[in-house]
Amino acid sequence: MTENMLWTCGFVLACILFYRFALMPLFLFSGTFYPLDTLSLAVRWIGWVSPLWHATELGRWLSYGHSVPGAMLAVHAGFLLAMLGGGTWLGIRGYERRLAS
Repeated sequence: MTENMLWTCGFVLACILFYRFALMPLFLFSGTFYPLDTLSLAVRWIGWVSPLWHATELGRWLSYGHSVPGAMLAVHAGFLLAMLGGGTWLGIRGYERRLAS
């Protein structure tokens, strides 16, 4: 096998593992397909820290008027903005480090 083929196989394996162990739990525990209230408290926290749950709640409120208290709307928006700010900061920091080296 050539080096390029080995790199491609490694990349495909990494994508499969990322999907299985990161993205699937994100969807399963974020209340996207069913309400988060149906989960036990032992796993409900996974949904609470998931940006997908916050975006889903905001999307439901915007699209069909799902009743969400005003304080929770601020929490959802604030959480998503904090994730956006943190990700932007990490991206810029990494980019600057690569430029410096």
